[in-house]
Amino acid sequence: MIHEGMLLQDRYEVQQAIGNGAMGSVYRGLDHATQTVVAIKVIRDEVSLGDATLVRRFLKESRVLSQLNHPHIVKVLATAPDDAPFPYIIMEYVGGATLAAHIQHN
Repeated sequence: MIHEGMLLQDRYEVQQAIGNGAMGSVYRGLDHATQTVVAIKVIRDEVSLGDATLVRRFLKESRVLSQLNHPHIVKVLATAPDDAPFPYIIMEYVGGATLAAHIQHN
């Protein structure tokens, strides 16, 4: 699966895990072409191997997000090619507190 130091699409370097959710994990990465920080969202093995419906939902999310353009929605920069060993989404990185931390603080 994914690990720190891995290079995706000969461009995006996986650097460190920054969050986990029900379906997957998010990693901080580096786009070697532009030298910018990116977010890499990956479905967890136990999810992708156990439920094809969830994988389809994840891929649909990447397609829908890539069509949106709004200042309050992260931009999708790339998605895993069809022959990739696992599904992932490369997105712009937005720093700051998590939603859970923001809710707890307010």
